[in-house]
Amino acid sequence: MNEILLSIVIPCFNGEKYIAAMCACIRQIPDEDYEVIFVNDGSTDGSRELLEAVISDRIKVFHIQNRGVSGARNYGLKKATGKYIMFADIDDIISSLTVTYLKKTLKNNKEPDICLYRRVLYQNIAELDMQTYDKEKYYFEKVWDESNKVDLMRNLLRQDEKYEVDFGGHIWGRPYKKSFLLENKLFFNETMSICEDSEFSLRTMALAKKVVYSHAVNYFYCTGNADSAIHKWHQNLLPTRKIIEEEKEIYFKPYFSQLGALLRISHINGFMSLYVYDFANRNNTDGILKTRMKLVEAYHYSYFFRAFKDTKWDALFKMERPNKEKVLLIMTKMRLFTVLAIICKLARKR
Repeated sequence: MNEILLSIVIPCFNGEKYIAAMCACIRQIPDEDYEVIFVNDGSTDGSRELLEAVISDRIKVFHIQNRGVSGARNYGLKKATGKYIMFADIDDIISSLTVTYLKKTLKNNKEPDICLYRRVLYQNIAELDMQTYDKEKYYFEKVWDESNKVDLMRNLLRQDEKYEVDFGGHIWGRPYKKSFLLENKLFFNETMSICEDSEFSLRTMALAKKVVYSHAVNYFYCTGNADSAIHKWHQNLLPTRKIIEEEKEIYFKPYFSQLGALLRISHINGFMSLYVYDFANRNNTDGILKTRMKLVEAYHYSYFFRAFKDTKWDALFKMERPNKEKVLLIMTKMRLFTVLAIICKLARKR
């Protein structure tokens, strides 16, 4: 039996209202060189029965006790038989040309560790015209290997606008070479219930020896699901993001001489925005999403953050982590952003 090219792993927790749409798009895939692995993560609604009804030669269903999305993905990864593994969320949509695009990418490039594609955001599936994107030409490709790895790492910090993909923020719609994941023991961190995709993406991108970006849409991401994690406040967001910032220091260390300024900006953005986010949500977990996100965004793009490109502030970034966090926490608690922005501006003029 020939090896399957692509395994699509889809965790499902209480996703009964999305199963039909996901299966409909799967059935439209013309190729046969794929399998779909649904992992029912202890659902308490009608998901089990609906998934059992769609089992076929190419659709496999596994039922496990609830382990969270990371545990479900890890389980599906181990059950997958494909040469490449792609993760998807149950409330999203996969392009019917997903396998076709992957085959073309592999034809043009010898066995990349990770394949990146474009994604389209939508709120209501009734308003989504997938055929428009299917008819687009297969535009350009960009390859990163060990000769230009620094450029790939730069895109993790501040990506080039011509690449319509979030390099470090998600993992869905992104085929990974299975042997690359297993050989490097790259599994999802099951202690994380939020930002687990960002953490996984950072590790995989940093360790990949070859990454290919293809300018074609293979995934449609739903932003209209009110039950999605992106619309909820998580109490453990701060410690989770701290893990990611700590890993950044490890994986970006070889590139500090070239990416030092961007890394400083990313580091301060990460911690400062999270402290603002945390304080804004301390007493209100659901009601002020738009307000708090505008607050974070304002600080992201303020002069204060841009000013930290100046190497005069290296001392802050060279502090031991506990002291650094204390400084940032004090800044945030005292709401000194405007004052510090002025100080930074004056310092740059000296």
